[in-house]
Amino acid sequence: MKVKPEDKPLGKRILSAMLNFGIANVMTKIIGFLLIPLYTSYLDPADYGIVELCSSLAAFSVIFMRLGVPGSVSRFYFDHKDDVKSLSDYVVTVHRFLMASSLGIGVIIAVITFWFSDVLLPGLLFLPFIGLVLVNSAFSANGDLQKRLLQSKEESAYMAKLNIVTATLSILLALFFVVYMELGALGFILSQSATTLIFYIQAQVYLRTYLKQGSFKPAMLKDSVKYGMGLLPHHLFAVLAPLLSKGILNYKESLAALGLFSLSLRFIQPLDIIYNIFNKAFVPIYFSLRKSNADDQIRRVYTICWYVAIALFSFTAIVLPSVLLLVTPERFHPSASLIPILSIGFMGQLAYSFFMMEKFYDKQTRYVSMVTIFGLVVNLLVTIICVESFGVFAIAYAYSAGFVSWAVAGYFLSGRQFLQYINLQTILIGLVFSIGVFLFTYNIPNENIVARSLFFTGILLVIAFLNLRHIKVLYTSFKKR
Repeated sequence: MKVKPEDKPLGKRILSAMLNFGIANVMTKIIGFLLIPLYTSYLDPADYGIVELCSSLAAFSVIFMRLGVPGSVSRFYFDHKDDVKSLSDYVVTVHRFLMASSLGIGVIIAVITFWFSDVLLPGLLFLPFIGLVLVNSAFSANGDLQKRLLQSKEESAYMAKLNIVTATLSILLALFFVVYMELGALGFILSQSATTLIFYIQAQVYLRTYLKQGSFKPAMLKDSVKYGMGLLPHHLFAVLAPLLSKGILNYKESLAALGLFSLSLRFIQPLDIIYNIFNKAFVPIYFSLRKSNADDQIRRVYTICWYVAIALFSFTAIVLPSVLLLVTPERFHPSASLIPILSIGFMGQLAYSFFMMEKFYDKQTRYVSMVTIFGLVVNLLVTIICVESFGVFAIAYAYSAGFVSWAVAGYFLSGRQFLQYINLQTILIGLVFSIGVFLFTYNIPNENIVARSLFFTGILLVIAFLNLRHIKVLYTSFKKR
């Protein structure tokens, strides 16, 4: 007899979901990380700058095309999951809307960038780069719907297999186009196009049962669009701020400077992956626990996750700058000093997530947009004020300042509801601890990887000592049958 996700022990639910949601990303990022010495031999900083602009444009385009509706699936799935026909109708309705909006808005973006790309994205050609990015963004819509359904159903094992195949194929195609064909930045974009086409077909196959059984229901769409539009400004401004700041850096400095920033972002990707894994794994579990009024379990998980985040931040800020020096040519070494700065943003993101989770549960998405707009303003202000004097470092500080401002705004908008799940003192201790780590890292040369590793080991032991009680309780939950 198949066990329902909600009937499994909490420890196993969270760990299983995080492992499955993250295993593919972790594996492929490790492979991608190991390939950095190879890529940096075939690419120069300007190529990385082009890829970074394309990635930012893609992120912006996808959010705008979807109008926030995929985010509603994670919430409204639970209103339809017990009725097969109702769920099928809902999936068909969302699917048709996503495809139509993606294609329609994609055409609008294409017209604007065709005429104004020299002003908006200097150095990035409409053909082939912008055109391919927009096609990729439009035809990944059904894949977004598929992933939201898998997340809501807690089918993390299927998601892991899908992500592994997708990422492996993408890496193989990138190696073919970049290394074998020596197409530079264009090779990366072509590999994404080929991968998008293949998995557009795969997503249609996965959704076929819903598409056959269901029918389009405008009434169902209304609530999802309303929910999604509440999230849209949040997602849109979250990607717009980096796009604008990168555009300013490209305009004021060069594509090469943007390329250095891009490489440093690749070294903090593990933090972004872990943050996204946590959200994907924990959001449906949180909603389930809230319905069960399991406050003690939520509180325990929050506390442990916060201290784990401090350990991850410390590792990234202390150890990875030295690793960058070891694996890249000298022309990329200035990127190492950006990594500790960018790592701060991870702590801001996680604190924001803690503060605002209850608002998501209560469907109060209007607050989310307010937070993101505040972050956009902070990001752009730091960029504009500092870019002339500090160049690429200004963009790094703007990146983290935007996420920290999310946490600050989230704290005040949350109405302190989060305090029933995590002690404010725990949050403050973690923030002070992280700031101390950040300041101290600049007293140890990046070249001295041994000293930096010993420093990180000491931090890890302190964190483990502070959380012995919580670790024992969670371990007991994991062992339950």
